[in-house]
Amino acid sequence: MLDTTKMITIDEYLVFASLPENDGKYFELNNGEIIEMTPPATTHNYIVMRLSNNLYNFVEANDLGFVFGDNNGYALSQWRLVIPHVSFVQKGKLDFPLPQIIPFAPDLAVEVISPSNTHREIAHKIEDYLNYGTKMVWVVYPEDNVIDAIRSKGDGKTLKQRYSIHDMLSGEDVLPNFTVPVAKIFPPQK
Repeated sequence: MLDTTKMITIDEYLVFASLPENDGKYFELNNGEIIEMTPPATTHNYIVMRLSNNLYNFVEANDLGFVFGDNNGYALSQWRLVIPHVSFVQKGKLDFPLPQIIPFAPDLAVEVISPSNTHREIAHKIEDYLNYGTKMVWVVYPEDNVIDAIRSKGDGKTLKQRYSIHDMLSGEDVLPNFTVPVAKIFPPQK
């Protein structure tokens, strides 16, 4: 039985997440509290696959590092574990065999917004990514067909670039020369 009166560490999280009754469930660790994640919807999965496929093909063709889809954990601290929907880690930071949990922030994190997400929850997660070293976060809004690219300005403030359905999403300096039409990420418009 998990003691919920104290902050949970990454090691305790891993034990909890591997229990048979948690098979098929997804959890994140937020300031020592285990949070069960809502299973994603079909449109969410479609977007995640489109983005991860485009990123993976580009990264592999250019030998730039690793692209991961859902279910890959990053330990930002002893008390914070995040699982971005898609992520990229630059070459030289990881090697085989890959760890069960990556002990640092990804260079690029992608979060696809679901109806169950709150603005506060997403803002906190973006802040955590950037504070722990993520260079850019793409926040994907399926209902609006837009993607926000968010970066730290280094002074505690952020810079946001919005990409609409008519734009080309850019990897900027995190993935130089990577572009994909935003329209190719979302389901076709009727």
